[in-house]
Amino acid sequence: MLDNNKRVFTPIRCTTAEYDVRRFEYLIHKSRLKIRWGQDFIESFPHSYQSEHIQKMKLIESQKTHLKVVKGAQEVIEDLYLKDKLLLSQILNKDVEQILTLFPDKKQSVLETIVKWNINGIIDLKPIQGKNSIMLKRKLNLATKLMLLLPTGFASMLLKRRGEAQANMPSQAYLLRQRVDEVFYTLLFPQ
Repeated sequence: MLDNNKRVFTPIRCTTAEYDVRRFEYLIHKSRLKIRWGQDFIESFPHSYQSEHIQKMKLIESQKTHLKVVKGAQEVIEDLYLKDKLLLSQILNKDVEQILTLFPDKKQSVLETIVKWNINGIIDLKPIQGKNSIMLKRKLNLATKLMLLLPTGFASMLLKRRGEAQANMPSQAYLLRQRVDEVFYTLLFPQ
């Protein structure tokens, strides 16, 4: 295809909000209009789009310990919403397992976003070798291993006897902190 015929259009309002004021690249090739979809230029919307997304989401989730999210080939991310830019900054250079651990309540939408960004070239999924789980990064020291072998009640009694001051937070301060966190997260990730 000829690259010198590429042009860009920006729809102001679409049926889905995610495409509002987003640039779309298109070209006219042999008197046919072709719009960029992912990495290719297509003439008609692919009908198997939903099933491919679902299959790719299942594949990513099944291989979450062996995939890492890295920056993709597309350099322009100005079209992303602020919420998406924040999410992108949080998931870059992390394993998919870490990402799903960070966002357990939004697991499905995060997976959909990862698949969509992967198709659009914003991110890329790289396989990582020799890693089973993020939880096994550090070895436990001997004291922790011994305490884990003991029954919970007995271990907590031993820990209380050590005489170490426990960090207590007043209930009013805890509730205030909880309300502030809830407001922050609703502003950051609106429903």
